[in-house]
Amino acid sequence: MIVDSKIKTLKEELLNSDIDLLLESPASEKHESDIAAAFKGKSLPESLPKWMILLGIIPGAKVVSTEKVGQGGSKTDVVIKFDKGEPLKISAKMSNADYFGNWYTKAKEEISAQIVPMIADATLAFALKYTPKMEGTFVGVSVSFGKRSGQTGKKFSELFDISLIKNVVAGNNPNGARNANCLYTTTTVPKDINKLLANIKPVSDSVVKELSQNFFLIFRPVFTATNKTNMSKQAWAKLRPIKKLKKPTLFKTQKELLRVTEWVATGRDETITHNTVVSELKKNNIYVIQSGKDLPKSLEGQK
Repeated sequence: MIVDSKIKTLKEELLNSDIDLLLESPASEKHESDIAAAFKGKSLPESLPKWMILLGIIPGAKVVSTEKVGQGGSKTDVVIKFDKGEPLKISAKMSNADYFGNWYTKAKEEISAQIVPMIADATLAFALKYTPKMEGTFVGVSVSFGKRSGQTGKKFSELFDISLIKNVVAGNNPNGARNANCLYTTTTVPKDINKLLANIKPVSDSVVKELSQNFFLIFRPVFTATNKTNMSKQAWAKLRPIKKLKKPTLFKTQKELLRVTEWVATGRDETITHNTVVSELKKNNIYVIQSGKDLPKSLEGQK
């Protein structure tokens, strides 16, 4: 029999907890589309900031195309091309802190070799001290970047120096095809070209430092009984068995589970997901309630 007797209750608790799913919102999509639309049919003023001219943006140039780039590893969200000169490649991530990186993996372009161990260590530290508000079990912790309050986030500025934050939000090469060369800094999108350009800032240390105050590394425990879809996500910290149990045993609470397991960082290993962690635990006779999965017959009466 598929174990689902507590799933409805757990889902209701999840909605009231500090663990959310952070899916890209329609507001994020609209924000980027509005920026692209605001440039259509416009010409740049004859006077531009020096930093913009140094990028190769030419005063008086006419907009010939606008494009919302979106995802796919690109740090640029909106590209504005002109009839002469270089394009504006705008990162809107720091103007929309509620979402700018969902389910980050170690293979993402901006996750450099330097950043991976820092994120892994921070995730392990979180897992070791985190006490969930909801019932149930989680065997791993994933991460994303964005805005967060409460105990499931850590400020970027407490983890990374400015150069690393710049890499995350804009990429490390302003001339690269997928890297941004400027930042959109507010949630408002005026129609007037001068006011619109005033909202665009360089990818400088001072600008990034100011904007990064609202950005966090977000820790995302994946609860086994309620998060079937997200069990395939990469784990930055995981539970490993302390020893193999003599017989299959079901653990229904995190407190019980931690008696037979311990938290470890997953390092640079990109193959570890919440599903692979559950599989490892099962090989050691450690079972948890998992959405859509059967328990061994010997444990069905314990659910």
